[in-house]
Amino acid sequence: MAEQRKVGASLLTTAAERRQFRRSLLAWYDRNDRTLPWRKRSAPQAAYKVLVSEILLQQTRASVVAARYGDFVRRFPSLKALAEADLDQVLTAWAGLGYYARGRNLHRAAQQVREDYGGRFPRTPEGLQTLPGVGRYTAAAIAAIAFEHPVVPVDGNILRLAARLFACSRESPLLMEQIQSLAVLSSTKQATRPTTNPATHPTKHPTKHPTKHPTKRNGDFAQALMDLGALICLPANPRCAACPVAKFCAAGSVGKGADYGARAKPKPRPVRRGVAVLVRQGKRVLLVRRPADGLLGGMRLPPMTGLDKTSTPEVAQWITRGKKYGIPCGTVEHTFTHFRLVLRVFDLRLTTRPKTTQGKNTNWIATNRLTEIALPSLGRKVLGCTNGITNGVQPKGRKKKPKSRKKQ
Repeated sequence: MAEQRKVGASLLTTAAERRQFRRSLLAWYDRNDRTLPWRKRSAPQAAYKVLVSEILLQQTRASVVAARYGDFVRRFPSLKALAEADLDQVLTAWAGLGYYARGRNLHRAAQQVREDYGGRFPRTPEGLQTLPGVGRYTAAAIAAIAFEHPVVPVDGNILRLAARLFACSRESPLLMEQIQSLAVLSSTKQATRPTTNPATHPTKHPTKHPTKHPTKRNGDFAQALMDLGALICLPANPRCAACPVAKFCAAGSVGKGADYGARAKPKPRPVRRGVAVLVRQGKRVLLVRRPADGLLGGMRLPPMTGLDKTSTPEVAQWITRGKKYGIPCGTVEHTFTHFRLVLRVFDLRLTTRPKTTQGKNTNWIATNRLTEIALPSLGRKVLGCTNGITNGVQPKGRKKKPKSRKKQ
């Protein structure tokens, strides 16, 4: 009951108050929305492009996605183009964005929409969650933005905003219900989507004329909440004085906005240690493809340990040879979501030409072609430990040239 009284302190207890909240928020959004390459103000957005943007935004800052989104959709401009592409092409386009399972899931989702749904996206959050990589948040975002479904996609920003709005903890079982009540309200009354006036400003100054087809603006409402959380309702120092809905905020109204919505301090990441070996012969380098499932699944990397509890016999063989005959050339650190990886790197230069045949999971790649393949940032870091490898990053030179090399 104590939690219910805290939530009841909000000024959003009636349908009229919630409508006023929506009107105030949408009016602010029409003037202050973020200019992002995947947004389209004049009409609901294409489900394919919403899917691409939302998958890209998982675990990646909006500024980084904004710089990469255009290149990705130019390379794969439609669901059909993405579904028909080879996975290596998709992962190559994804290189540098991290969390490569997202790229694999996006590719599989496009194929599933084509094969199971005849190329037409499911229109409900429940249907969208049948697609690979599409969880509750992403499904709600696509349903709201592309199909005007009355649902709020709840990410960290919106969860923090709502905790302050209703003056309750992020873990409150009542919080999600309160958030979704704001979205469901839109089905009771329609609001017109403003158009833009090219003569004054292409995006920021809507005209007074409604669009030809009125909508309930559920997509705009969802994105307005996202922008409010990103621009105004900040984690440490919320800008309550600039908030367009401050009068509805239970925590902000008593000057305690910053006291609510805080995320628990993350636990320190455990450290894993391993070895990586740069196996080289002439102008070629050996890369081993990772298993399809699991960390960096399907990606190609130099032989290394530390990512898994065990390694394949082939990788183990190269690690043994590298530690015995290779030259230490540096240390690489890489942070994953749940652990930090520290690798000792050895440079192993073969004196005899390796077999020309390539195994299913082993490839000898010319160093001048490394920029053409899907190479994760961990791989680029390892390859950057020694001279003579072109990999899109500035290689690190050795301070001292070794006097001799062990015989192989």
